[in-house]
Amino acid sequence: MIPHDVCTHWNATYDMLNFTYNYKEAINQITDRREMKLRDYEIEPHEWDTIRQLWDILSVCLLIYQFFF
Repeated sequence: MIPHDVCTHWNATYDMLNFTYNYKEAINQITDRREMKLRDYEIEPHEWDTIRQLWDILSVCLLIYQFFF
C-alpha cells in the first residue's frame, strides 16, 4: 500500500519517499504507457534526484529520532 504524506507525522514524508524510490521502475513504466493516460504524472530524472536527496536527508532525521526516542 502506498503511504500517504500526513503533516502531523514528520516521518510520513520519509515513508512516502522511500516507497516511491523503491518502486521507481514500476512508476516509470506505468506513467510511460500512453493508454493509461498518466503521462502528465511522469517523474522526470531531475525530480528523481530531488526525491533521492530528500530521502537521504530524512533518513538521517529518522535515525536521530530513533536514537532519542
